[in-house]
Amino acid sequence: MAKTYQVILTEFAEERLEEITNYLLENASYDVAHKVVNGMLDAIEKLAKLPNANPKELAICNEQIIYRRILKWSYKIIYTVVEDEVQVIVVDIRHTSEDPKKIIDRFDS
Repeated sequence: MAKTYQVILTEFAEERLEEITNYLLENASYDVAHKVVNGMLDAIEKLAKLPNANPKELAICNEQIIYRRILKWSYKIIYTVVEDEVQVIVVDIRHTSEDPKKIIDRFDS
């Protein structure tokens, strides 16, 4: 039987999700915001089953931590898998049009 991972969003990832929601409410509509946020939450929830099936986010991986990503529409959901604790930790959510250097800078500090 395959194990089920506990999926956790960091405070930063939760803030990013809230920023995305607010942006879409202001610049699109409630329906769009609802669809996008729920779609991302569904994608995040699915990480509980096969988190290692997604590609690595090579620009920020290091010897200690492997980061992976899933793409949902125009958003990149970045996470890491902690095998010994059977957890998936979502660390960031970014629009794919954002400068990739922002992600690298955030994880270099």
